[in-house]
Amino acid sequence: MAAVVLLKKAMKKSSKTLFGLAMLCQLVITPCSILFAKSAHIIPGERQTIPLNTTTKQPFKLINMENNKEAIRRLFEDALNKRNMGLLTELVSTDYTSPDGDKGADAMAKTFKGLIRAFPDLQWHIKELIAEGDKVFASWEVQGTNTGQYQVFASTGKNVTGPGMGVFTFKDGKIVQSDVQTDRLGFLQALGILPHDLSHVNSKKATKDAVVLIDKFIVPEKSIEEFSKQANYNGDFIKKLPGLIDHEAYKSTDDQGNLTIVTVAVWENDAAFENAKKAVFAEFQRIGFNPPEFVKRLNVGQERGIYRPDVNE
Repeated sequence: MAAVVLLKKAMKKSSKTLFGLAMLCQLVITPCSILFAKSAHIIPGERQTIPLNTTTKQPFKLINMENNKEAIRRLFEDALNKRNMGLLTELVSTDYTSPDGDKGADAMAKTFKGLIRAFPDLQWHIKELIAEGDKVFASWEVQGTNTGQYQVFASTGKNVTGPGMGVFTFKDGKIVQSDVQTDRLGFLQALGILPHDLSHVNSKKATKDAVVLIDKFIVPEKSIEEFSKQANYNGDFIKKLPGLIDHEAYKSTDDQGNLTIVTVAVWENDAAFENAKKAVFAEFQRIGFNPPEFVKRLNVGQERGIYRPDVNE
């Protein structure tokens, strides 16, 4: 009641001047729970300024999370579905790093452009967006027709639909990290690249038509780390190629720390082997990798042989 009486007195005193009205506006009485006076000792007959503050930063946090969700919505609906890749500079931080190690908006664009070339009509349909702190979880469904080369596979002309989900991390309102998971197996099965029944895939055996490629590398100790990184990349790529029956690697280290690696790749037949060589050559061109220059620079010794299995049918 004392506050109300004081307010009436203040209104009476200040009604003749704008200055008094401006001073009056510093006192706010509101039922809203997020505003309250830090402290106030009211002295009758004197003008009082009661500073107000927020009890929590939650409203600002909620605004940031909603902005992050909207950024992901724009990523899928505007940048990707409408092919407005220039928008990525507004959504993606320069600190963003792609799975290939590239930086910035161009790195994210590169990832999606390859997929769009293989599926020119590809569309992303958002199913759910959930924001928490600096992260946004998204789930979606993609749908498109495979009329271009997909990775190392020729176009199939098939229409495919597949689910996906990802967690996007934000900093200063822009995406700095993305962790995306998709149903790659189902995608390849829908394209007809892999069979739906995988029970027989690992049961393939080499026949007399098989081609066995054996490589031997002797790697100096100082070059092991860089060589191993590239060798792992090459091996992971080869394992995805059709016609591969088996791929193994064997290692040993001598007393001086030098590493010897022997890799064995078994292909179904000459056609599968030739197609694999073309795919590997195209991939090396894409990533700018020159094998002869690489082994020479690292002082790596290499021996290669092509063999046929000793199989009695």
